[in-house]
Amino acid sequence: MGSPATVAAALRLARSGGRVALVGASGTLPRLDSTPLWAHELQVAGYCGYGSEGGPDGEHTIDMALRLLAAHPELRLGDLVTHRFPLARYPEALRACFAHRRSGAVKVVFEPGPSLD
Repeated sequence: MGSPATVAAALRLARSGGRVALVGASGTLPRLDSTPLWAHELQVAGYCGYGSEGGPDGEHTIDMALRLLAAHPELRLGDLVTHRFPLARYPEALRACFAHRRSGAVKVVFEPGPSLD
C-alpha cells in the first residue's frame, strides 16, 4: 500500500470521478487528508494481492496496469525515481531506502553495470 504520503499523493493526483487502488498489506493511515475523496468524488478500492481482474478476458492485474500506463504517457512515472545506484553500491542504496525521510528517496533503482566477478 505504500506510505501514508504515497496514498495521500494518489488521492490528490487522481482525476475527478477517478479510482484509486490500494494494493498490499493492511495498515493505518494516520493524519490522512480525506478531502480529495469527497471533493473529487473518488472511488477507492483495496486489494490483497495481484491476480486476475475478472471480466470476460480475465486480464491479470499487472497486464491491466501496464495497459493503463501505456494509454496515459502523460503519467511520467520515471520521475518517481529519485536515486540510482550500481549494484556494487547496494549497501548505500538500502540506506537511502531505509532512511528515506533523510535521503529524500521515493524510488531507488539499480542501474545495469559490470558484474562484481
